[in-house]
Amino acid sequence: MSQPQVSARTSEDIRRFVYEAVRVLVDRPDDIVLEEHPDVTAIHIRVRVHPSDFGKVIGQGGKTVQALRVLIAAACSRLHARYVFEVVDMPRGGS
Repeated sequence: MSQPQVSARTSEDIRRFVYEAVRVLVDRPDDIVLEEHPDVTAIHIRVRVHPSDFGKVIGQGGKTVQALRVLIAAACSRLHARYVFEVVDMPRGGS
C-alpha cells in the first residue's frame, strides 16, 4: 500500500487550519510547532505546545481536542484527505 497522496496545497490548507484553531486556544502561540508524518493510511499531524498550554488544547476530559479532531476530519473529508491529529507538550525547560 502506498502513502496517501495529498497535494501540497491541501496539506498547506490543513496545516494552516490546525495552526489557527490551536493558536486561539493557547497563551503562547509562538511556541506552537506543527509536524507532519505520512504513513500508509493517513497523514499524522502532531502539534507541540508549551507545557502551560497543553491542558488548554486538551480540555476537560479531552473535550477540546476531540472537538478539534471532529473539525479537522470534516475539513479533510471535503478535501479528500485523511489526517490523524495528536497534541503533545514540549519537554519541561523548552522555550
